Amino acid sequence: MRRALLGIFAVLCLVLGAYGVWTYGTRDSDWSALSSAGLRAGVLLASLWLALPQLERLLRVCPPWMLGVAAACGVAVVVRPRLLVYLLPLLGVLLVLRFFGWLLQPLPMKTKPSRASAASRSEPTNAKRDS
Repeated sequence: MRRALLGIFAVLCLVLGAYGVWTYGTRDSDWSALSSAGLRAGVLLASLWLALPQLERLLRVCPPWMLGVAAACGVAVVVRPRLLVYLLPLLGVLLVLRFFGWLLQPLPMKTKPSRASAASRSEPTNAKRDS
């Protein structure tokens, strides 16, 4: 449902932006700005629509603290671009440590079904009820 709604909003923004460019062109600066904003938002939403399954899988796999650190580093780089020299190696080290932590994790234990549950599953009931 979310992906369909995102696609509908993307198409709506693209259509409205294209209509504004087609109708008003570059004659009016207000409409030109609105139509270009609609086109940009439509392209952004369409790219999110295409990447939504991969983004959902990334959110399931990555721990929340790692995504928070990456977002904070992104904001810090936008504010102070020279911090990229220090933050990029830091993120690389965190990713390598996370990978080794994943490698060294013990495997999940397989549980054997109990005898009572196995016996109840092996005998299907074919009795018909009279009603």
